[in-house]
Amino acid sequence: MAIYKVTLINNAHELAQTIDVPDTESILDEAYEQGIKLPFECAVGACATCEGKLVTGSVDQSEQIFLNDNQIAAGHVLLCVAKPTSDCTVEVELDH
Repeated sequence: MAIYKVTLINNAHELAQTIDVPDTESILDEAYEQGIKLPFECAVGACATCEGKLVTGSVDQSEQIFLNDNQIAAGHVLLCVAKPTSDCTVEVELDH
């Protein structure tokens, strides 16, 4: 099991926090475990509530069924199923 550094950013809320995420866990699950509240609904990759934007790095989100190929190519990720495959930076929304 590899552990990657995932930096979550949200400029509007001045968030720039790096968390350790094992390659076996989703970014959403690890963020929640570390006290970062990100919005989510279905938690199975079938909606866009937890959508983020991959700025750098790579993730495995092969379990998602919502995003089309163009959205994935543009960097969109569903954090509930996205597992890091490298250190990465992701723009996120925050749950209030």
